[in-house]
Amino acid sequence: MDTIQLQQFREELYRALPRRADATMDLVDALSANTHARSVVELSLAPQFRRGHPSVHDAIDALQNNPGHSPIDGPRRNLEGKLLSAVASQVQAPARRGYYLVAVDGFTVARPHARTLADRGYVHTVEGSSLMGRPVTVGHTYSLLVHLPERGPKDPPWAPGLSSRRIPSGRSASDVGVEQLWDILGAKDVPWAGQLVACCVDSGYGNAPFLADAAKEPNLVAIARFRSNRVLYRSPPPRQSGQRGRTPSYGERFDLGKAVSWHEPDAIDTFQRQTHRGRTLTVTVRAWHDMLMKGSRAYPMHAHPFTLLRIECRSGGPDAERVHPPMWLAVVGDRRLVVSPEQGYDDYRQRFDQEHSHRFLRQRLLLDASQTPETQHEENWIQIVRLAYVQLFAARHVAQALPRPWEKAVKSTGPLSPTMVQRDLGRILATIGTPACAPKPRGKSPGRLLGDSPGLRKRRPVVFKGHSTTQRARAPTG
Repeated sequence: MDTIQLQQFREELYRALPRRADATMDLVDALSANTHARSVVELSLAPQFRRGHPSVHDAIDALQNNPGHSPIDGPRRNLEGKLLSAVASQVQAPARRGYYLVAVDGFTVARPHARTLADRGYVHTVEGSSLMGRPVTVGHTYSLLVHLPERGPKDPPWAPGLSSRRIPSGRSASDVGVEQLWDILGAKDVPWAGQLVACCVDSGYGNAPFLADAAKEPNLVAIARFRSNRVLYRSPPPRQSGQRGRTPSYGERFDLGKAVSWHEPDAIDTFQRQTHRGRTLTVTVRAWHDMLMKGSRAYPMHAHPFTLLRIECRSGGPDAERVHPPMWLAVVGDRRLVVSPEQGYDDYRQRFDQEHSHRFLRQRLLLDASQTPETQHEENWIQIVRLAYVQLFAARHVAQALPRPWEKAVKSTGPLSPTMVQRDLGRILATIGTPACAPKPRGKSPGRLLGDSPGLRKRRPVVFKGHSTTQRARAPTG
């Protein structure tokens, strides 16, 4: 199998790393090929990490050491640009779709006991990490922007990350997600430069701030999910000659929860899809063009019409029982008509590949295993985890399936899942080598000076998010 592309990616990634590039590259390799370590420091025992365990902390800290700056300022943004150039080499041009597909979503890192960690807040959490039996914990929230490559119905889900940023307590996920989109769309020397990009987001991003900002980009189309209780509006009728008064910004009311308020759809499309377990679904998509949603003076949504999709999935024929409640999608952007109703459904269905990637990052790549009192150290670790996943994605075509004896259903041919690639990556790295230099022996470090005492770390309070602008302005960001 050809490993030239994998070697080229590793060379580009190595050149993009700032300080301590050799130790950082060894750490990325050890994490990518990890099958036994359950903590970050245990990665120092991996054969890919040729240094001592103190170098694990040094490699993470050296990725970006810029105290006093926010995650999107100055040097960190420059670092993201360099890493994006290396990661973008793994983004292939779409063959069936006429655009690139990405997705933005957030995930939480629970740190309820890290009392010296800055800017912790109450965040939603995954099952098993709840606080006092509730789906809420104390920690940080991160925004991850991923690329969704084209795949067949039975291909494993892949979602390599293009950008990852922490969401400060004084900001929203929509603001950070839009900034990530603008940064990747404004990047140069990337495959999607000047091309149309579609971004899939869940209902948490289906609001006026996110959609209004996304609609300003001519090469971006947002596919957002709406909750079933939203109230939308039709476009106002054209102004008649001789009509007096102000032209209304909105037309008739369109309540998603009340079918009596709906007008006839502009298009109805019915097609069939097959699940990964072989079940056939009949999908019916009703489309309404030029719909509007209420905005504000800062976000005039009446200036950004969109296409509304109502999707029903039934098991069997069109008259069979529904598999799940209907789903509402909004396709927003100047070039929204490029995305057909059928493509809109397929694109949003593929958005769930990002959910699978979040689970893989937690279970296999130690996403939330870094226990550190430094916020920037934690952000650097998230970047390293993202790079390790992208390296697995780059090695997916050269890896071999190594199923366990009890895994009878695993196929030895065809595209491999991230778990299968990770099992074989150690052999691949041993074969192709590494661009990082071998460690050089050095003497013992002198350590701290006699009598030097750093003192206790400052205990930091948990940030409570409030509705008042004064409280949000006081919320720390570092």
